[in-house]
Amino acid sequence: MRRFRAQTAARCRQAWQRASQARCLMSGTFPKACVIALVVLGLLAMADLIPRMVIIATEARETSYWESWEEAYIDRESGGMGMWVREHATLTGRRWRSIILGRRSMKTFLHSECRDYLGEYAPLIRKELHHWEKTGVTNDLLDRSRDANVIISQDRVYLSHGAERARLIPTYHSLIQHMRLRVKLPDMVIPLNPGDSPLAPVRKEVNPPTPIFSFCKTPEYSDIMIPNTIEGDVFVRPAAKRAFRPKSRAGPKDQRMPKAVWRGSTGGFGGLEKGRAALLNLGMSRPDLIDSGVLDWDYERYGPDEGRLKEKMEFGHQVDKYKYLVWVPGNCASVRLALQLASDAAVLKIDSPELEWYYPLLKPYQHYIPMVANASWVSLEEAIGWAEAHQEEVAQIVENATAFATRYLSAKGRDCYFAQLLHEWHKLQRDKVRLGSNVEYTPEWSCC
Repeated sequence: MRRFRAQTAARCRQAWQRASQARCLMSGTFPKACVIALVVLGLLAMADLIPRMVIIATEARETSYWESWEEAYIDRESGGMGMWVREHATLTGRRWRSIILGRRSMKTFLHSECRDYLGEYAPLIRKELHHWEKTGVTNDLLDRSRDANVIISQDRVYLSHGAERARLIPTYHSLIQHMRLRVKLPDMVIPLNPGDSPLAPVRKEVNPPTPIFSFCKTPEYSDIMIPNTIEGDVFVRPAAKRAFRPKSRAGPKDQRMPKAVWRGSTGGFGGLEKGRAALLNLGMSRPDLIDSGVLDWDYERYGPDEGRLKEKMEFGHQVDKYKYLVWVPGNCASVRLALQLASDAAVLKIDSPELEWYYPLLKPYQHYIPMVANASWVSLEEAIGWAEAHQEEVAQIVENATAFATRYLSAKGRDCYFAQLLHEWHKLQRDKVRLGSNVEYTPEWSCC
């Protein structure tokens, strides 16, 4: 078999040389195997190209983005040519099915695409929605949060007036539109938090609490956590901002600098009190432990920066230079954790009550190295000391973190969680969806 392939390849090369000299067709020596191979490749290319063209022609802007996300998600796999071909064939088949048969119901999508996730996501979603299990969600309850709502009615997406200018609404809206391309969304109202801090505190006098979807919360709030895609595209970023590597460098032979790095902002309100100030001070007093700095500085509030204000360092460069990445909360959870977990640097995560949807699945010393911090102190020296003395364990932690990001923070992992969340949320709604006069239809990305 190898000999046959070698002979065929040699004949193809010879035929190509003759064709380049305009003698191939006249001499009639172009091998039949090459002709057959070219025809097969052409047919496969057309089979893949036609559904792309049809889909992009009908859903141009949003589809082109999400299709490229999934393509890159497949291309970054390290499982060899067989896995690459299998994943691409699956994606192509799904496109053809969408064109010929139309979009599937939410239930069918979950049981065909997300079967492996349902059991893991069920307890997370049950915990998010338990406040409304007994009472359900009525229109009167939804009226409490009418400022920034996405309304799905008869498979069309509507947005409340003015919400398109709110901070995070375009991000959430594009995610909902993306799901609408994949499945038939049932009628529902999705109240959204436009900011990056939770809005619905749990209070005894307000039972059930006001339902609202946010990307982050703390245990004292009832906000329903929704995936955030601002930094969630962990496998689809420019080279300077992407840090995924099929083969990790972590371990005893790691040649990167044995210190931590952190770049960020002052964290808005309260951010410097959650460990950021301690990291900045440690960067001044112990530059052998951490390269820390912020990209903004309020001189009226904090006085002279004294070297704390630094130039931006691309994320890819951080991972290439240092062994350890520090995660610290800001206004709420810092969304960069998804990128850090997908890299081949170990994550030093400060323990904090801030949560994103996937945090309950993370485990210390399995996916990250824990630290504690307050306004003036952070246990960075202890964390790096442990890591340097346990390089084999660190290599396993990095491997676990990358596998976690691949499974849960990829497009498929995130879509399956979001679809399951919307499916359960829809079952809680008791009343028929009302559009009202304060909404407008938003085809494709017309909101943003």
